[in-house]
Amino acid sequence: MSTTIALTGFSDALSPERLKQLAVLESVLGRNGFNVITGKSLSERTPGKPSPDLKARDMAEILACPDLKFIMDVSGGDTANELLLHPENLAFPNRDIIFTGYSDLTVLLNAFFAAGGSSGVLYQALHAIRERSGERLREFLDFLKNPEPRASLVTPKGTFRRFNRMRGIVIGGNVRCFLKLAGTQFMPDPDGKILVLESLGGGPDRIISCFATLKVLGITGRIAGIVLGTFTELRENHPGVAVSDLLTPFIPEDLPVWETPEIGHYSNARGIMIGREYVFEGSRCLGI
Repeated sequence: MSTTIALTGFSDALSPERLKQLAVLESVLGRNGFNVITGKSLSERTPGKPSPDLKARDMAEILACPDLKFIMDVSGGDTANELLLHPENLAFPNRDIIFTGYSDLTVLLNAFFAAGGSSGVLYQALHAIRERSGERLREFLDFLKNPEPRASLVTPKGTFRRFNRMRGIVIGGNVRCFLKLAGTQFMPDPDGKILVLESLGGGPDRIISCFATLKVLGITGRIAGIVLGTFTELRENHPGVAVSDLLTPFIPEDLPVWETPEIGHYSNARGIMIGREYVFEGSRCLGI
């Protein structure tokens, strides 16, 4: 029996360019033996007609599929948290379903983990078909066939900025979108966790504001370590500013910090599994 993958768009509507990429992704998955279904959130939604109820119906119908293994969201933007209005669709009891998405889908990755312990992957599937060398596509297909946290796709390499080892269950993702969960029952318990942070937009002031909010919420005092991915706008427009330096005033002196260029908003990025335990040592991380 073939693995079923549901393609969804629970955040903003896809641009025409992304719709073309989606068609390529569907074709690639089909040629590699996967059964692909497309959710109503992609096939029926338009930019002028955002509908939280449509997203909820879409999720309910997808979860009714008996052979479902992956829910793969290819959208992004601002509106993924509309799905939180229907918490009945956030837990997958007795189902080993893996949700993948990045950026605004950080909201759902963490909510699914908080609501029912489900693991997911901080990764944009469309990147696999855009990366020119083909290496990431091979890693992506290998992961779909054997979705383990030791797979190359979800074990990025990096460098410790502080200390040389940390271990814990991974939460987080896009910092702006992770903070949408503040004050809700969908914010994961941060105690002993490894917090991943990355961002597409934001200069120094915006990034500092986000880090300050994490401290005000008490999160930075409860986690076991931080992973810093790529902060795209900061890197491109403020090359002399190190994100680790911006972070330092808001974290305890004994908190490990590991930085990687392989998590973020670009086609060569790798992912990492939310809700799974990792050990970070030296330049490597290893899922358990």
